Amino acid sequence: MKKSSKIVLGVVGGIVLVSAIASVGSSSDSSSTATPNDRAAVAKPSRSASPAPVKSQTQAEKFIAFLVKDTTTTEKAAVKHVTKVTGADDFNGILDAPEIYTDFGGDMMSADAGKGKLIASAFAGCYKSDNGLVTVYSKNGDLLSDGNF
Repeated sequence: MKKSSKIVLGVVGGIVLVSAIASVGSSSDSSSTATPNDRAAVAKPSRSASPAPVKSQTQAEKFIAFLVKDTTTTEKAAVKHVTKVTGADDFNGILDAPEIYTDFGGDMMSADAGKGKLIASAFAGCYKSDNGLVTVYSKNGDLLSDGNF
């Protein structure tokens, strides 16, 4: 038997198999088939009753929103540079290690290290943990500051 004949027989066999499975899955019982009257009896939900989609805040947005209310002006200025917060949504008490990413440049020895320390301090005022260490990173991924909370 040629290779092309085997392929054709394989395809035909596959089609027969799929159609057999599909026919077994469908029921010939007419009681389960919906009629037009059955569909009319089911009330469709109105569009006005559906709630508007709620946009959930990111961890960074929640952190910044809290700090806008309860921090000093220098902390507020530093927190405006926060771009992303991870690990601040659930603490396990064993080792809580959230990370804060900023648009500052440099590292722990740069001029922005003090602003990074302000952000870590503000985080400690916002969140509590028995064994937490918050780390603040620059836009390059370098360690800018850290602090216990």
